[in-house]
This record gives sequence, structure tokens and C-alpha cells, in this order.
Amino acid sequence: MSQDQTQAALDVTAAAKLLGVTPSCLRRWKSLGQGPAYFYAGRLVRYERDAIFTWIAEQTVKPDRKKTA
Repeated sequence: MSQDQTQAALDVTAAAKLLGVTPSCLRRWKSLGQGPAYFYAGRLVRYERDAIFTWIAEQTVKPDRKKTA
């Protein structure tokens, strides 16, 4: 990871804001092995923007329009 990528990495507060959740929610997801990929910078948890957007795309549910109620 280059220095530019490290500087562009988001802390928990910024990542949570981007996702529209609270930092505690993001921490809970992490403890449960859920949520976007993260990495450690020393002791600090960091999130890459691309990892967040990838995770969001993976959560997308496309309804099956062929099914009837």
C-alpha cells in the first residue's frame, strides 16, 4: 500500500459516516466478522474507500421480477 493510499484510508468515524451508520455499528459488524474489509495501521483500524464501495455492491439485492405474490 502506498503512502497516498494510507492517507486516503478512513478511520472508523469517517467510514461509518460514509456508510450512514454509527461508529459503534461499524465496530459491532467488525467484531461479528461482517461489514467492509478493513486493515490495521499500527493499532488503528482503517478502511479503504474502494473496500467500502465493494462491500456495498456485494450487499445489493436485486428482486426477482418473475416471481408473483
